[in-house]
Amino acid sequence: MERAIEVRYGRTREWDEGIVKTYYWTGRPDMQGEHVLDVEKFLQLLDYYYELRGWDKATGIPTRQKLEELGLKDVADELERMGKLPG
Repeated sequence: MERAIEVRYGRTREWDEGIVKTYYWTGRPDMQGEHVLDVEKFLQLLDYYYELRGWDKATGIPTRQKLEELGLKDVADELERMGKLPG
């Protein structure tokens, strides 16, 4: 339900991927040019996390199937009316 509420206000996979910018900055002197985050592994883990949650991997939005499974058909209907439910 929390994710569906966030989706109503614009949350997407792009938001989740935004964390990469925080941990992939090499300009810090104490990092000596090393990367703090393996971006490829992070994105793979994000896919896996979405899959476990029943969310669309491309958008980070819960699928209709998952929402209905949780008894949230009305929420799925609302996201669909808003054009935010993955097809």
